[in-house]
Amino acid sequence: DKDQNVIYKDALPSYKKMDKGYVLNQLANGDYTIEVIASKQVVKKEIHVYDEDRTRVFIVKE
Repeated sequence: DKDQNVIYKDALPSYKKMDKGYVLNQLANGDYTIEVIASKQVVKKEIHVYDEDRTRVFIVKE
């Protein structure tokens, strides 16, 4: 979250291909960083969580 608190930590095994998803609808509104580590590579994405029409949604910042 914005205070650098780690909510969930996950490391993927080094398979050639893997799909994985995360349920984000329980996060409070705000900005977060998702960091995924796989095969010694780190991928970070910034997301923004907000409510729209009584639904919790998120966008990935580019």
